[in-house]
Amino acid sequence: MLIVNICLCCLACYLHGLLIEARISSGQLCIEVFFDDDSPAIEATVALLSSNDQTIAQGKTDQKGCWTIPCPAPGTYQITANAGLGHKSKKSISIPDNRQSAISMAPPKSTPGSIPNVSTASTARTMLPKNARAPATQRVSDGPTREELQETYWLRVLIGLLIISGVSLAGWLALRSKRRS
Repeated sequence: MLIVNICLCCLACYLHGLLIEARISSGQLCIEVFFDDDSPAIEATVALLSSNDQTIAQGKTDQKGCWTIPCPAPGTYQITANAGLGHKSKKSISIPDNRQSAISMAPPKSTPGSIPNVSTASTARTMLPKNARAPATQRVSDGPTREELQETYWLRVLIGLLIISGVSLAGWLALRSKRRS
């Protein structure tokens, strides 16, 4: 019975895991913190640490679980997130040298007295020269993407339940054989 309880606790911790994904977009480092069920980690404390564990920046996520800061210099960094109640996560990221190569998606600013520019990211993409790359985000965190994790969510739940069932059956069979002897 102890083994079953341990397995259930491990499954519960995994199902409520805290995950981090980082991307560079328009010269900004966008960090998304979310739970394994894809809900955002609202007001989670996030820190960007250098390779020697010095804090570069620290802040809290917004209502969408996002925290955005100016992109740091190229190098390897650690992101830590704490959403409270034991929900902690750490992710390694690598900022490449070519992060400035993406075209900015920000529309040009209008001058006073002129008609405001109403171009959006989709229309800005169509105005690019044929050989120019479309504005994009560059993923800098390691591991599976948020989308990949959501595709396998129910499979991981099913595997966890099968493991619990197998351990419970093995325990039941062991107790049953002891009673017979």
